[in-house]
Amino acid sequence: MLPLLPLLPLLLVFLVVMLLVLYRREGHEKLWLRLPTLDEYRQASSQPAEQPLNCKYCHSEQTWEYGLESVMDYRRECACLACGKRLWRTEQASMPVS
Repeated sequence: MLPLLPLLPLLLVFLVVMLLVLYRREGHEKLWLRLPTLDEYRQASSQPAEQPLNCKYCHSEQTWEYGLESVMDYRRECACLACGKRLWRTEQASMPVS
C-alpha cells in the first residue's frame, strides 16, 4: 500500500482547481440573471415588435447571441457587436430529438 503523504499536494491542487471552476461558473450565472429577459428589454426600449431591437447604448442593430458556458448552453445572452455591451438573456428550448 502506497503512503498517502506524497499524494496530498496533488489532491490539494485538484480540490483548489475544482473550487475555482465552481466559483467561476456561479459568477457567470449571477451576471446572466442580472440581465433583463428579451421581453423586459423589448418593453423597456418601447420599439415595435416587428422591428429589430437596437442596442440601448449605441443604437446599433448588430447583435450576437451566444451560450453562457458553451455553444450548446440553453442559457443564452445577446451582446451588441458595435459596443460590446451585454443586452438581454434568453433560455433556448431544447432541440427535439428526431
